[in-house]
Amino acid sequence: MKRHLTFLLAGLIFGSVMGIASVSFAAEGKWTKKTDMPTPRFRLSASAVNGKIYVIGGVRGLSTVEEYDPTTDTWTTKADMPTARSGLGTCVLNGKIYAFGGPGSTAAEEYDPVTDTWSKKKNMPSARIGPSAVAANGKIYVIGGWGANSYTRVVDEYDPVTDTWQKKADAPIPLGNNGFAGIDGKIYVVGTSTDPPRSTTYEYDPAQDKWTKKADMPTARHMLYATVLDGKLYAIGGDVQANSGPTAAVEMYDPATDTWTEVVGMP
Repeated sequence: MKRHLTFLLAGLIFGSVMGIASVSFAAEGKWTKKTDMPTPRFRLSASAVNGKIYVIGGVRGLSTVEEYDPTTDTWTTKADMPTARSGLGTCVLNGKIYAFGGPGSTAAEEYDPVTDTWSKKKNMPSARIGPSAVAANGKIYVIGGWGANSYTRVVDEYDPVTDTWQKKADAPIPLGNNGFAGIDGKIYVVGTSTDPPRSTTYEYDPAQDKWTKKADMPTARHMLYATVLDGKLYAIGGDVQANSGPTAAVEMYDPATDTWTEVVGMP
């Protein structure tokens, strides 16, 4: 059976959008061009629910939400996010999308794709831009991001059932604009914003509240995207320099063997 990953690509050099497209990456290593997003943007977030992809926010200060259907290759405009912002972190839990942070923002908001409605939740403990937001074991972990004047090691756990926050163990290094994904109850964070960007890979175990260093990515980068297929993490694109030098590299991480493999890059 052929399996696909679908990505939304937004290139960025010195704050300019280079190009925006939607493409599919098959297990055989083939890329296919799809219908462009209706709204050009970068520093957006994308989350998948029930076979659809929801593109949320972006520069400059957008509240726009658009839904992509890979089956029909079509886009639909949905209800705006209450807080317009870029550099937010989003994740999916129990069929809902949760959006966190942004420039100077502590906003936490929940989107229900079934009813196309947003609701505000208890604010994050601190404002951050570019955090990672990952769901694991019924909770959401908001990791790193740019705080008051630097990248932070802060990890906060959000419980949607009680609408409460709890501080967890700090990350080993300051994190922000990195790739991230959850696999089998663990959270993986790859790359991060430094000058030059890092190739580091860390695993966070929420059950033990413990961080573990893993094998480095072959390509050091930040502002990359990461996603999961069949228990493997795919690290896609990003910048190989602090503010320029985008890469088309796609690399696959296997948590079972703690190894990286280069796969077919983006067009």
